[in-house]
Amino acid sequence: MKVLSVQQPYASLILTGIKHYETRSWSTSYRGLLAIHASRRWMKDGIPLCFQEPMRSMLKKHFRSMADMPLSCILGTVELVDCITEEAFSHRQIDEKEREIKLGNFSPGRFAWQLTNPQWWPETQWIQCPGQLGIWNYETTRLQHSQPAA
Repeated sequence: MKVLSVQQPYASLILTGIKHYETRSWSTSYRGLLAIHASRRWMKDGIPLCFQEPMRSMLKKHFRSMADMPLSCILGTVELVDCITEEAFSHRQIDEKEREIKLGNFSPGRFAWQLTNPQWWPETQWIQCPGQLGIWNYETTRLQHSQPAA
């Protein structure tokens, strides 16, 4: 399975459906299912976002406090449907554009990865593992064995 490591609170914001674009300094031609891994560290500028609406209310549906937000594990999946330049993003008409701009780095030269269909896994299915840079592979055999039997 393809995986992308994202620092908190952004990993949780993606999987709760609050954040629909992840910005990166690099582009990718990959499209399809992408697991979201919460990195081992918090993004420093992300902490104040947890106290602002609507993020605060939306995150409270999943967590009692920021300390409950998981680190160093795969939390769920999204569909990566597009990767566009910051310039192309600025010309797009999208819902909640102002919120997306607050949740990403849309400086010139960066890329916006459009993510849809967030699937937050139950805590019993989270996979503890170290992250990596870039899009990386997690062995699907390990993934199948780590999830409870249906």
